[in-house]
Amino acid sequence: MISVEFETREPFVVGQEISGVVTWDPRDVTRGRGFEITVGWRTEGRGDTDRGTISSVRTPFSDGQPTAVTKFPFRFVLPPDGPVTYHGRLLRVIWSVNARVDVGWAIDPRGSREFMVSPRLV
Repeated sequence: MISVEFETREPFVVGQEISGVVTWDPRDVTRGRGFEITVGWRTEGRGDTDRGTISSVRTPFSDGQPTAVTKFPFRFVLPPDGPVTYHGRLLRVIWSVNARVDVGWAIDPRGSREFMVSPRLV
């Protein structure tokens, strides 16, 4: 099981630093090769979809896979020019923190958490 928790409160503002921790319980994975955390946005809705990644951190298991619950901290800064979260009738812009264990020739365990990004008010 993989869970994501933020240290700061939502909604976040463009240009803001965000931090948190991803917690992983490795009991169901027998041969993980590494852990990856990505932060980015994606669009959904009519028409073409798009996505962007603003941060990606990979932690290889060079000393062997952890056997106990492990916490992976993250810290990143949202881009000052957005995009901001948007939920319209034809288009949605969705931000999320995504985590996965690289297992190799199997389905990677994954966890994610969506969050809101607001424009900066002057």
